[in-house]
Amino acid sequence: MNVLDMLYNFRVEFGGFLQGPNAYEPTSDDILYFLNKAQINFVKNNFSGLNERREGFEQSQRVIDELRVFHKKNIEAPTTYAGISKSGYYIDRANIPSDSMFIISTASNVIYPQGTDAINAGIIGSVRELKPGTNVYKEIIVDNDFSQSDDIYSLLSDPFNTTKKTSPLTDINEDYINVYTDKTFFVDKIFINYIREPQEIIFIDKDDGGNKDCELPDFVHTKIVEDAVNLLLLSLSKLSTNNNTN
Repeated sequence: MNVLDMLYNFRVEFGGFLQGPNAYEPTSDDILYFLNKAQINFVKNNFSGLNERREGFEQSQRVIDELRVFHKKNIEAPTTYAGISKSGYYIDRANIPSDSMFIISTASNVIYPQGTDAINAGIIGSVRELKPGTNVYKEIIVDNDFSQSDDIYSLLSDPFNTTKKTSPLTDINEDYINVYTDKTFFVDKIFINYIREPQEIIFIDKDDGGNKDCELPDFVHTKIVEDAVNLLLLSLSKLSTNNNTN
């Protein structure tokens, strides 16, 4: 259903609560607010498994189908050199895409010299590069080994779990993915799989000029409307309770 259908269905669902002295009829802006809130909640809950089926993303075909429009794969993000960590490892850093909601997985494009060129692989600048005159090197794509930020330094100090070219250690802070590398290899770009944020549901006019529909599959739209109605009712209930206690 399009946004006009969702507005209509919301009013039908909510119609039974428009009676009595405290009747309240939501405006289109009110309805859009709760439709968008319901849409965001649906994506978050389904990704995390906080739904009636207790199934998170990629744990069932249904959840995959529900969120497939938001799943962006192998999005390339170039790195820049971000300095040396306190443990002495280099940090190659990439920006997280601005429309990202949940990072699913990442991989690195690893470059490392071989033979007599294997030491001091990268030179330091705004980006890391092969040092001049390097003739023999390899370039491979490998899965990153994600670490929580409070564990990263202990892992880097552990010779059995430290970063390596076959599984670089990474963590996330602010809007960045940090890849920890040493003098024998560097990462020039990262590939990111993630769930993006849904676009806002917008209603401009009945002629559909500038309207934006819900991006979720059609079979989910009825649930979004029902969830939006319940969110509004919950909001009204809280408001009534606060008014009665004042």
